[in-house]
Amino acid sequence: MSLKSILLSTCLFCAPALIAQEPSDNAALTVTHGPYLQELTADGVTILWVTSQPCLGRVEYGADELTKTAQTVRHGLVNANTTHHTVRLTGLKPGQKYKYRLVNTEILDFKPHIPTLGKVINSGVSTFTTMNPAPFEFSFIVTQDIHSNATKYASLLDKVNVSDAAFIVLNGDMDSDPNTEDKIYSGHLDVAVERFAKEKPFILVRGNHEARGHFARSLFEVYPHSSGRYYYSFSHGGVFFLVVDTGSEREDSNPEYSGMNDMEGYRAEETAWIAKELQSSAAKSARYRIVFSHIPPTTDVDVAHEDPAFTMRWTTEQWAPLYRSGNVDLVMSGHTHSEGWQAPDSKKGDFALFIGSNQEIQTVKVTEKAIEIHAQSMKGGERKYQMPRR
Repeated sequence: MSLKSILLSTCLFCAPALIAQEPSDNAALTVTHGPYLQELTADGVTILWVTSQPCLGRVEYGADELTKTAQTVRHGLVNANTTHHTVRLTGLKPGQKYKYRLVNTEILDFKPHIPTLGKVINSGVSTFTTMNPAPFEFSFIVTQDIHSNATKYASLLDKVNVSDAAFIVLNGDMDSDPNTEDKIYSGHLDVAVERFAKEKPFILVRGNHEARGHFARSLFEVYPHSSGRYYYSFSHGGVFFLVVDTGSEREDSNPEYSGMNDMEGYRAEETAWIAKELQSSAAKSARYRIVFSHIPPTTDVDVAHEDPAFTMRWTTEQWAPLYRSGNVDLVMSGHTHSEGWQAPDSKKGDFALFIGSNQEIQTVKVTEKAIEIHAQSMKGGERKYQMPRR
């Protein structure tokens, strides 16, 4: 393949702190975590993986044959000598199935002049299908509050058909106060890769526990988005999705944060963004509007099954009115570890609110006539709800 055929994708959201590392002379070059998909859109996807030693990593891909190559470039330099690889594929077609594989090249000696390269090690071929904004029937899967319990996550995934899902939502507190990167992989991400994440993207909704711990300030490197934010929107199957970040559960002044939180300013910016997004043409023209929000926007104890803390009250006061005026159909939440349901009220223009417990997994099916939620519990119970289209 000529150099002219190589597509160099610029990746702006990878942290330099995870790049400069010394090569190892003894360890075999392997993929230790991943690959997994992030920010799947109608025209692109981000692929991430971790290798056992620093190397030169790239992705070969194509609709039929692996004829294109993508790698990350910063300031004119191809990203190399790193164990953490993040590559964005662009220029893809909506609803198109693509093949891809990882290509990792050993760096035996990183000299200033003519570095010495070693073996080229290819991964197996995986596939993914890009998002498609056009209306059609599809399903997605949601879990919440796993709290780094990989065994629980695997057991819940056993109850659903992941292969039929367009994407998987991790609706907050999948990580439990992340202190190390390894804890994130062992807590749930390695299970996701084994079960689906090589070919199905997952969407992380940041929970209050993901905002705690030593590694919380580096967490975005594991779940990157080109917007540079944990909150964003996307469209698929005629549905407008809003991913919001409710942040910490208590006031910034609470002593447990030691003065190191500014969620107040952060949520003020997000509030303006939510109002604008819900009035966008993409939102208004969609068949349905669905919000993923870890902390539920309700103060109804009968729904939440707990006394509302600060952020639950705040989002109910500030964001719930925006959801109503923006004709949101469904808000999916977690956080309370209890089952909760608020039926939609057409007279009040109120949205449906589903709160998933920490013992269940949900399959959400979107059709022309309705949104259907099927929640399955680890203990064998289930609950079902249907929301007819307005």
